Amino acid sequence: MKADNSGIIIKQLAHFIETIYPIETINSIMFIPKGEEGYGYFVKTEKGKDYFLKIQKPNDYDYLTALDAVSDLHFHYKLQYIVAPVRTLDNKSIVEFEGHLISLFPYIKGKSIYETGEFNKNLEQIAKMIADLHNINVKNFDQLPKEKFQNPFENTILKLLHKVEKDDYGSDFYKHKAAELLLKQRMDIEETLEKMKNLQRKLSEASIKFTLTHGDPNFANILRNENGSLNIIDWGEIAIAPIERDLMFFIEVDGKPLDFKSFLSKYLLHSPSTKMNHEIFQFYLYRWCLQEIADYGSQILLQSSKTEIDKHSWIELQPYLPIPHQSIHEKVDEIKRMNH
Repeated sequence: MKADNSGIIIKQLAHFIETIYPIETINSIMFIPKGEEGYGYFVKTEKGKDYFLKIQKPNDYDYLTALDAVSDLHFHYKLQYIVAPVRTLDNKSIVEFEGHLISLFPYIKGKSIYETGEFNKNLEQIAKMIADLHNINVKNFDQLPKEKFQNPFENTILKLLHKVEKDDYGSDFYKHKAAELLLKQRMDIEETLEKMKNLQRKLSEASIKFTLTHGDPNFANILRNENGSLNIIDWGEIAIAPIERDLMFFIEVDGKPLDFKSFLSKYLLHSPSTKMNHEIFQFYLYRWCLQEIADYGSQILLQSSKTEIDKHSWIELQPYLPIPHQSIHEKVDEIKRMNH
């Protein structure tokens, strides 16, 4: 979230954290205006140890199972680049506070690769990290959700389309612009939703190798710490799925192509038996696009009443509407060529 509208009283939150976590007295808790899912805070303690606090609303995803798996990967499998949560005094990785879920992590001092802009420079190291994750035996993580090639954003998008048909947003600039854009693109959006159903049916019947995946290893979730090492954060969507679920994030950034061929060659050094499926890439590229439409459309039309949040969401929505079919098809065609 770019603005703190959680409604949480910081003093009460600090007392709660001090009570349930094995940490020193808290000096300060400062909101960090980064990320789209939930709220992030910088926690500074009396003895100078720093933490990152993540707060989010409960949803259908099992964050407890996810964070327990992350802890296992960090401590048991020795994947030190994975940032695991701090456990509570009664050994929980996530707890509830005033209707929110909260989790505490060691604070990584440094910048994300997205902030530095050094994308291609770090691809070799990132490729090894992702391959190491994918090489973990998934049989030991049966508790994690498994990819079913569903489109969980369809209902939200249909709700948005229904809402913009009947409501008038003439007096609100960003709501009016978002509604206008959704109405203009309605036919194409509905056709894309149908395309996703066809892909889901086809992929659900196919024989596909599944592995352990992060789910959102974008460059904002990859940090270079003060020691120069890379860390991957934000493991809330960890799941058993095809490798393409992660690999799609290294094709481009902000619409600009990356050296994916180089990334893949380094990845294959550590996972030489890998075979890519261009239709799975197509599915994930479209699903990501629909997720952004659902998330930012909802922020503007269903949730926010604050101009700064609506403005940010409107800026973030526009790259995905009209749906960038040509760009997606070009990426899929490139994957086809690499497979040959």
